Amino acid sequence: ARDILQKECKPIIDNMMGLDDKVHKAYYRSIVNLAKSKGDFEGFYEAAMSVLTFIDADEQLSAEWCHDLIMSALLSRKVYSFAKLLNYQPVILEPLGKQGYNWLWDLIEAFNCGDVEKASNLLTKNQHAVLLQHGKHLQEKLSLMALAVSVFEFVALRGIRDIPLDDLAGKLNFKNAGEAERLLLKAFAYDILSGKIDGLNNRVHIDNVQPRHLSMDQIAELQTSFEVWRDQIDQMIVYVRENAPATVAL
Repeated sequence: ARDILQKECKPIIDNMMGLDDKVHKAYYRSIVNLAKSKGDFEGFYEAAMSVLTFIDADEQLSAEWCHDLIMSALLSRKVYSFAKLLNYQPVILEPLGKQGYNWLWDLIEAFNCGDVEKASNLLTKNQHAVLLQHGKHLQEKLSLMALAVSVFEFVALRGIRDIPLDDLAGKLNFKNAGEAERLLLKAFAYDILSGKIDGLNNRVHIDNVQPRHLSMDQIAELQTSFEVWRDQIDQMIVYVRENAPATVAL
């Protein structure tokens, strides 16, 4: 049924000019309901995020719907970036709080930041049956998110793209570089990271990190990194002016 909706109905809706947003919202809600009935976390998350783009400013979402959205993000085997979801905090957090589910928002933020200790404490404290059932998957996902954050810090904040595997293992509290290498291979497979492992020199070269939702602390660190870079450029300009005034005009 979901395939029929997507293959036959979606092109019709997309090609109809001036269609009311309520029609788009109803279409995606129907896919959400179908995905939920089938236990399709990926399908639920994708359709639910589309619903959010069409909600009215004063529309109230149900706590159950928001709960299911967070669950689908955590349990999906294809969702490793929570940037879009975190942008909807105002419309999701309030309904969750009314039913005592605000800890789920804290959990998704902990996953986004790769905060293993905080996420583990929240999972242990709240003992959610479905999350406990998928404990192995969540542990792997949390490790991958921690890896992504660590690599981001090396690349964006320190300007290091060739990262020693021992340094990465140390940052992630792994026993050895082999654990970091195995996790990197999974991150490459899931398109969380792209790069190449240099086994001979025990390093990894990072080409790209999946776009992320940055916390305020990460933004502050990035700002500091930019300021250092700017100061270095200013120093270089001064050096060139002082040492090559006849050949370079700045």
